[in-house]
Amino acid sequence: MSKPEETKRVYAMSDAAALELEKTIRGCFVQDQTDFIAFDGRFSAPFETDWLNEITAAEEEAKDNNVVTQQSGLTTEVTRLMEESKKIFQSSKYHIEKAFPASTAVLNEFGYHDYEKARQAQNKMIQFMNQFYKTAVKYSAQLIAKGFTQAKIDEIASLKTALDVANQKQEAFKKDRGVLTQERVGKLNTAWQRMQDVCNAAKYVYPENYAKQARYIISESKGTPPPVTDVPPVK
Repeated sequence: MSKPEETKRVYAMSDAAALELEKTIRGCFVQDQTDFIAFDGRFSAPFETDWLNEITAAEEEAKDNNVVTQQSGLTTEVTRLMEESKKIFQSSKYHIEKAFPASTAVLNEFGYHDYEKARQAQNKMIQFMNQFYKTAVKYSAQLIAKGFTQAKIDEIASLKTALDVANQKQEAFKKDRGVLTQERVGKLNTAWQRMQDVCNAAKYVYPENYAKQARYIISESKGTPPPVTDVPPVK
């Protein structure tokens, strides 16, 4: 099965510059729409409204779907929970060792021999916290007799669940990131391609009016077209 092709931007400038250019040229088009309709009826309403909707949709994607920011937030949460998990294990060792001062086997049930590897990877830390909690429940009577508390055991349970959920969200987002990016680029391209269609038609709408043609020239190096003026459409 062949790998699907990645959707790429059909323009070379930044998204912000592309959207600015599209809005500017659309403003020119709205002023000149009568001329475009005379050339090709498909430029009739709701062409200008559809174009505005496409620009708005693309703009919202560019503004709201900052996938890097979203992923960073998820990573921050996983990192925070990893640190909290490490802290609760380290702080629990005092009571564990008081309860089982001479039992290496029990200490290993609590994860002593697994901790160094687990602390370096979130998927391993999730398994570690699950085992740590089960063992704390198993030996709760002995731990509480040495000053540990049920509240501390409950905190271990909460942390193990929170870390697992946060990790699942992070991993799911990594899977979805490509889909989000493809959708975003697709909307940006749709608005751009409608502008290209208008700019291409302008050469035929105004074959002998260079000033009018110039309003619809796409210059990716400069980033913006000539400004919109109040010049009425050529009749």
